[in-house]
Amino acid sequence: MEKLLLFGILCYSITNIAVYGSIFNSWRSFWEKYSPNFFHKLFTCFICLPFWVGAILSYASHLFNYKLVSPTYGIWGVDMLLVNIFLDACIGSGLAWLIHTFQETLERIGNK
Repeated sequence: MEKLLLFGILCYSITNIAVYGSIFNSWRSFWEKYSPNFFHKLFTCFICLPFWVGAILSYASHLFNYKLVSPTYGIWGVDMLLVNIFLDACIGSGLAWLIHTFQETLERIGNK
């Protein structure tokens, strides 16, 4: 359960910085100009980007042997890297979206 919570918070945090952080304003402007239909949409979507963040985190945790980060590590009894990466990416996307939706709901309630 701790791995799931840690993984979800990591995916949400990285995605939140990439989508809303002022440090990435020029990056998002660049993609809006040169690839509006793919990369710009990717860097403004809170379902799409966490999927790829989760996949990268999952692969990095496997590559650097950080077994405490990947929520699906070891559930099969054997190492199934591609399945773990895909499932971790789906978990990361879902959890980041849930946290984002919860945060937006709280902001709407607070603004009333």
